[in-house]
Amino acid sequence: MLLSSCKKDEEISETPTINTVDYSHLTVGNYWVYENYILDSLGVATLMDQVDTVTVDRDTIINGQTYFVLTGTRYPTTESQILEILRDSGTYIVSSNGEIIFSSTNFTDTLREDTLMTGLDTIVYTTYQMEHIIGDISVPAGLFSDVLDFKGTVNSPIYSYLLVFPKYVHYYYAPGIGKIYSKRPFLISPMQIEQKLVEYYVQ
Repeated sequence: MLLSSCKKDEEISETPTINTVDYSHLTVGNYWVYENYILDSLGVATLMDQVDTVTVDRDTIINGQTYFVLTGTRYPTTESQILEILRDSGTYIVSSNGEIIFSSTNFTDTLREDTLMTGLDTIVYTTYQMEHIIGDISVPAGLFSDVLDFKGTVNSPIYSYLLVFPKYVHYYYAPGIGKIYSKRPFLISPMQIEQKLVEYYVQ
């Protein structure tokens, strides 16, 4: 099971001094191409055959706000689909469901809490905060600085006796580009999926 669940964010504080546009690039026609890797328990990476392309396909109006529809594939799914519907909101990137997926200024608050449940039992919960990345980040598309990480901390009260928790989710964003890297853990396996930017077009 690969971690992916959502819950609408609660109240947050912000200091709106920096816009997120330089990190999001939500302009129709922009695209990003990513290679996928599986990391084993020792951190050894194996390149997968599937390459994912994410495209800003079109805009749409929801509750009077302009959002942008991102389409493409996301490993291991090979079928093209709507991946996200997003907009810039001051210093945040938010989804059409009200979920925060990035902030350029808020490095203090918990920006999102995701909970996966079965009945009344919590299987896994993840809290997200922003972090600065120290130093440059290298991916096949280039070397990037001033990278920000939308980092998730994953815990599981059910599986904690089987595996080491917390686990971590990372989404790295570079100014002038957008998302350049991600790492997502499997819930009941020590393996992880790593995604690296190899090509992009931003206006």
